Amino acid sequence: MDAENNMNIKKSELDNFAELAFDELTDKIRVTEENIKRLEKEIEEYVTDLRYIKLIKFAVLIIPLVIFGYLIYNNFIVSQDFTYFYDIGSEKDNYLSPATRISDKIIEEDVNYRNMTGHLVYFNVPIPRGAETIKVQAKFKDNFPKNTKLRFGAKDQEVWHYVYKEVFNSNNNSNEKEWIISEEISFDIEENNLYLIDGKLSMFLNMEHLNPSRNETNTEYIPVDWIEIKVHKPGAFEK
Repeated sequence: MDAENNMNIKKSELDNFAELAFDELTDKIRVTEENIKRLEKEIEEYVTDLRYIKLIKFAVLIIPLVIFGYLIYNNFIVSQDFTYFYDIGSEKDNYLSPATRISDKIIEEDVNYRNMTGHLVYFNVPIPRGAETIKVQAKFKDNFPKNTKLRFGAKDQEVWHYVYKEVFNSNNNSNEKEWIISEEISFDIEENNLYLIDGKLSMFLNMEHLNPSRNETNTEYIPVDWIEIKVHKPGAFEK
């Protein structure tokens, strides 16, 4: 009887030990699984971070190359045309000077304009680096006496000196008192040796008959609606 009880006690102890060992093993396995999952997550995050780091490094490398390539293409390879439209009769600041040779804005039907009352009226044109030609056109009213001309000039020396070209001759026109859009005239920056100051070209509109020595009564004037300037910059394959 005692032997049987002792055996039952030992069996119970063995069962308890086995259960405890199993629980402990189960806990270790659970901890191990959690550690594995945590490690897998850390590895995944590391790989993701590594991808982002590589992507950032690639972007840091490629973006300057793209910008540099764009600048090279835009400034040296592709040709460009720049148009500057000077609306003389607009509400904005007047583009011409000096103000003493220009009237206030005048509204006539659907045209806003200003009268040129002096023989030389100046304006500036931005010229991008590498530009080659400049084309000029204007809309004005034929208020010219006979034997008079309208000319555009472009500065070609550091001192006061301009090369000029004729855009209108009253002797060749019969549309008196009508609005006229002139033909385009062209200046070549290199051939005409044009002189730029801070990337700008000084130009003038010349109506010789409005010189004070000829316009003593100050009753003559030339209405001007707009001036349009087209600057051409050739590309690498155009030259």
